[in-house]
Amino acid sequence: MRAPDDDWRGITQASDRRRRQNRLNQRAYRRRHAQPADPSVNRAPWESDGYLFTTCPRRRALTYAFMELVYLQYTLRTPKPVSLPGLIRLNALNALSRNALSLGIPIDGLCRDELISPFNKPHGTSKWTSCPESLRPTPLQLAIEHHPWSDLLPFPHFRDNIIQAVANGTLDEDVLCYDLLDVTGKPHDEAVLIVWGDPWDARGWEANVGFFRKWGWLLRGCAELVESTNRWRQKRGETQLNIRL
Repeated sequence: MRAPDDDWRGITQASDRRRRQNRLNQRAYRRRHAQPADPSVNRAPWESDGYLFTTCPRRRALTYAFMELVYLQYTLRTPKPVSLPGLIRLNALNALSRNALSLGIPIDGLCRDELISPFNKPHGTSKWTSCPESLRPTPLQLAIEHHPWSDLLPFPHFRDNIIQAVANGTLDEDVLCYDLLDVTGKPHDEAVLIVWGDPWDARGWEANVGFFRKWGWLLRGCAELVESTNRWRQKRGETQLNIRL
């Protein structure tokens, strides 16, 4: 709830506007850092630690600034349609960060090029025995050394296809990773994954048309994402996609 003194709309004195806006920003910071550490607890997109994935200071700062902006709009009850594409991507980033926690994979700097999956390290499989089934490694994940970011997707066939395509040299995973992890500066019709429920539950994920158009070749055998996408589209009264994998 917003106190009357926190509402800076209509305040014309610049110093008063800054003071009241700063109070809201500080409250947002305290709210985020007071959240439980349990990754199973649902968190709002602006409370995500997913912005820590990137090692680029500029991109990290832009993502964090967007999180602050979205929370401010929420607090002031002034959501902006222009923020929706970024908010959808931020929510997916949050989902991937929670899956990383479920697998015991550190979030900070997870996009560093030199990282390899914990499934490819000695004694690196102790955590996943208790993780959700959709995130447990496939034989291919255990056999082929790969970057850990793809381990965060709750679609075993999708993960295998990514790893195999990288190994074959047919996929530049930086391009796919950028499509999935970049929050700012992308129009709504570009490739994007949407998350509606628990991040480890494939039934809560949806892909837009742009994603299927660009990355459908990586979804061979991954009927779960098509089925889930069409369920969500049906709920909104939209035409189901006829995707053949």
